[in-house]
Amino acid sequence: MRVQGVHVVPVRHHSPAIARATAALIRAVRPRLVLIEGPSDANHLIDALTAPDAVAPLAILAYRQPQARQASADLAP
Repeated sequence: MRVQGVHVVPVRHHSPAIARATAALIRAVRPRLVLIEGPSDANHLIDALTAPDAVAPLAILAYRQPQARQASADLAP
């Protein structure tokens, strides 16, 4: 998708196919900047991910901690 000079690549999940397509688009367009949205609780990793000695491919493993759930029935344990 292209919006007034901005190329948008709506990635809902990471897969080898979308990685290849995105890499091809970046090679074709040669953008000055690439904005990557990530989880806000990984903000402390930005300096490491953008360090001059950082070499792609890079990844962040993010997951939700399971939450204790309260029983909804009177007889539930």
